[in-house]
Amino acid sequence: MESPIQFGDSVREWLDKRGPVVALESTVITHGLPRPINLATAIECEEVVNNEGATAATVGIVAGAFALAYPYIRAGVIMVGTLGGMFALMREWRGSLIAPMTAHFLQNALVLVLLLSLLPVMRG
Repeated sequence: MESPIQFGDSVREWLDKRGPVVALESTVITHGLPRPINLATAIECEEVVNNEGATAATVGIVAGAFALAYPYIRAGVIMVGTLGGMFALMREWRGSLIAPMTAHFLQNALVLVLLLSLLPVMRG
C-alpha cells in the first residue's frame, strides 16, 4: 500500500539532503483568510521560508487519505465531506466564519442529543 504521506519533489530533495524543511498549514488557504489574500499570504509565507535557506512544505490533509488510514471512518467520509462542503459554502456565501461555526455547533448539539436519547435504549 502506498504511504498516505506524499511529498512534492522539492521537499523530497531537501529531505534526502537532510536540509531544513518548514511545514506550513494549508488552513490559511482553505478557510483562514478571505480570498484573494489567503493565497497571496500562503505564497508569501513559502517565499520567506525559501529565502531564509530552508524549503517550505505546505501541509494539507485530505479527508480521503485520512479515511484510508482509519478504516472505521470510511463510512462517515461522505457525510463529513458533505458537511464540510456545506460549511465551506456558508463561509463563502456569508463572507464570515460565524455562519459555518454556528451550523457546526448546532450539528454537534443535535448529534449529542440524539446519542443521549438513544442511551437508555442501548442499555437495554
